[in-house]
Amino acid sequence: TLSRRTEGMTADSESGGHSECQEHADRIILFCGVALVIGAIVKTLNNYVPYIGIIPFSVSMLLAGMIIGCITLEGSLSGPLAKAVDTMRQIDAHLFLIIFIPPIVFESAYLVNFHTMRREGWQAFTLAFPGVIITLILIAVVAIYIFDYEWDWFTGLMFGSILSATDPVAVISILGSLGAPKQLSTLIEGESLFNDGSAYVLFLLWKDYVTGIDRNVGEAFAYILRLSLGAIGLGLGMGLVMCLWLSFIEDPITETAITIAAAYLTFYVAESEELKVHVSGVLATVVLGLTLSRFRESISRTSEEPVKNFWEFLSSYLDLLIFYLTGIIVTDQLFHGEINGTDVGYLILLYVFIHIIRGVTILTLYPILANTGYGFDWKSGIIVTYGGLRGSVSLALALIVELENDVDRKTKDRILFLVAGVEVFNL
Repeated sequence: TLSRRTEGMTADSESGGHSECQEHADRIILFCGVALVIGAIVKTLNNYVPYIGIIPFSVSMLLAGMIIGCITLEGSLSGPLAKAVDTMRQIDAHLFLIIFIPPIVFESAYLVNFHTMRREGWQAFTLAFPGVIITLILIAVVAIYIFDYEWDWFTGLMFGSILSATDPVAVISILGSLGAPKQLSTLIEGESLFNDGSAYVLFLLWKDYVTGIDRNVGEAFAYILRLSLGAIGLGLGMGLVMCLWLSFIEDPITETAITIAAAYLTFYVAESEELKVHVSGVLATVVLGLTLSRFRESISRTSEEPVKNFWEFLSSYLDLLIFYLTGIIVTDQLFHGEINGTDVGYLILLYVFIHIIRGVTILTLYPILANTGYGFDWKSGIIVTYGGLRGSVSLALALIVELENDVDRKTKDRILFLVAGVEVFNL
């Protein structure tokens, strides 16, 4: 009898767990579907309604998320959609990371002009590595000594690394429409690729300190080397295998599937706790994408356009979801979090300081930039200064902190609010 009762309780428990898991999945699917519909509506309005079209699509989605967040919080929205919004507010940080980051990073690397990038490699490297270090230190100084947050250096440096990742998609689009030199667009895009990798490595280092993982200087340096060099090796190895496999196939669906598998598996292997490889998933995925860009001919002629179109769609859709979700979470913070008028004032100051810091960084590195690649003049310096916009990767890193249980509520609310606010000011 006891055995039958135990079996019955186990069955009920498993049934309840399965039902809860199914409901969780249903809510995520509903959230993603509604976000896609809202994105299509926003895009349609941008195309046909005067003045709305001047607002960048990403910012429109963030504002749409804030509107949905307000409606949900005041109780006007109920039922399955309200539950779906609540579920996504509490999404696991690591699940968020592995779903959103690989396609966004891979698409940017894969579609870059590799041959122009190779010529401008030293310039992109200079902006993405020494430039990132200068930027994150100066942002940390502002956050620690000007903002009255009582942050320590580890928190300030983590915040600086989040805001060091750039996303110049809008700038590149404008440069293209104005007929600006392709080399300048490629430099801005190349910097973004590399500094996504370097900023992410440094973000992981400082986040570990913030969450209680201590390392001495030697251990920290070894950690950075392992994350970086290991990621380059992993990304290159996976990339060469992918390109070799693609060269034997002439089918758009299969070739697209291979690139999807390569992007997600590379990131998974790099970041998995079970495999214990422990290298940078972002940098590994960047190298994977650059490898495919270098050996682009491994994709058959009939598949090149379908593969490209798929990755552009997937990256754009995940960007849409990131901005939409950020708008919802920021709204929740404004009503129930630790955000107040002082934080709004600090946001305005931060936006001003970010441009000043970007200008100081470019000016500091100007001698190197002017004597490498295709050269670099003061006009290029102005464009690159204003081309260092923050976007989806910065928001994704801020969301990871927001969803991290080991960071105190006040700190992570402020970080996400400031990062999202900077994106809105990019208008």
